[in-house]
Amino acid sequence: MPALLRLSLTQFRNLSSVDIYPSRTLNLIAGENGSGKTSLIESISVLAHGRSFRTHKFRSIIQLEQDRYTVFGEVESQGETHKVGVEREKNGKNRALINGQAIKTAAELAQVIPLKVMDSHSFELLEGSASQRRRVLDWLVFHVEPNFKIAWRDYTRCVKQRNILLRNPTIQYHAVASWDAQITVLAHQINQLRQSCLDKLQPVFNNLIKQTRFYSQENEITFEYSAGWRDAEDQNSLKELLELNFERDKATGRTMYGAHRSDFICKVFKKPAIDILSRGQQKTVISALHIAQALVFKEQSGKSPVFLLDDLLSELDENNTAALLAWLKMLESQIFITGVDAHKIKSKWMYNNGLENDATKVFHVKHGSVTTQDNPKS
Repeated sequence: MPALLRLSLTQFRNLSSVDIYPSRTLNLIAGENGSGKTSLIESISVLAHGRSFRTHKFRSIIQLEQDRYTVFGEVESQGETHKVGVEREKNGKNRALINGQAIKTAAELAQVIPLKVMDSHSFELLEGSASQRRRVLDWLVFHVEPNFKIAWRDYTRCVKQRNILLRNPTIQYHAVASWDAQITVLAHQINQLRQSCLDKLQPVFNNLIKQTRFYSQENEITFEYSAGWRDAEDQNSLKELLELNFERDKATGRTMYGAHRSDFICKVFKKPAIDILSRGQQKTVISALHIAQALVFKEQSGKSPVFLLDDLLSELDENNTAALLAWLKMLESQIFITGVDAHKIKSKWMYNNGLENDATKVFHVKHGSVTTQDNPKS
C-alpha cells in the first residue's frame, strides 16, 4: 500500500525545520491548539496535491520573513520508492519534482500519493455547496477512470474560453458555437465517467452503512446524480440548452449549464438526507462515503489511499469513532490523526479498538518543533 516513509519540510507556517519517519500504519500527532499539528498534515496534502487543504493563499503558508517553503517526502508504492518534492516562493514561482524530474501538473503528484483528507469541513458535505460534493466525487473518478483528467482539463479550458467570449458585449452566438460543440462532447464523456463511478460506489456504500447502528430498511440511503443540465441522455440537449441560454449567459458572463454544474444528492427514501438525518447520522453517512470511495479505489487499483484525519475525535461520538476505525483498519491504509491529547487518542484508537501498540508512532508538536515518541517495534 502507498505509504509516506519520510517527511521533511522547512519554513512551513510555524514549522521551521521538520524531518520525521512515519509509521506505515498509524501516526498520532499530538499538541496544543496552535502548536502546528494541523500544519504538519497540511504539508502532506501539499506534497500530494501541490496545494493545501486549508487555504488557496499560498503566501500564508510560507513562514514569516521567509521567501519560500519546501516539502520533501519519500513514498513507497507497489514496491518502489519515489522521492517527491514541492517548493513555493512568495513571488508565486513553484516547482514540483518526482525522482528528480520536474512535473507539469499536480495530477502527477496525486498518482504517487493518493490521499484522502477528513476534517471538520468534511461533515458539511450534505448541506454544503454542489462544488464541494463534485470535488468529493471527482476524487474517485480521477483515480479510477484514466480518461477523466484529460477530459476535465480540456473541458475546463473550453468553458474558460467561452466565458471570456461571453464578456464581450458585442459577441454573437456564432462566435461561441464551436466551443459549445466541444463542451457538449466533453461534458457527456465526463457525465458517463461520473455516473459509472457512482454506480460502483453505491453498493459498497450500502454494505458499509448496513454495519452501522442507525441502519434500517426505512433508512435506505441512495445517491442521485444530476449532470448539470436537463435530458443528459440526449446527446444534443446540452448544445441546444447552451444556444437557447446564450443571451442569459452573456449577461452574467458565465456558462450556466454543463459538467461544471453537476451535483449528487444523498437521499433517504427520495427525500434529501439533510432534512431527515440527525447530525450524528449525517456524520456516519459522510464517513461511510469516504471509506466506500477508498474501497472502490482499492478494488480497482490494488492500493489504499493515505488518510489525514484532522481533529476528528472532537467531531465524532464513540459509535462513529469505532465504526470509522474499523473501516480504516480493513483498508490497511497509512493514517495520520491529529489531536490535543496523545494518551486520549491512543486510548480511543488503539487500546479500545484493536490496533497494536507497535503499529503506531506518536509525534508531539510544541512551539513549532516536532519530537517523536517511537515504539521499540515501530
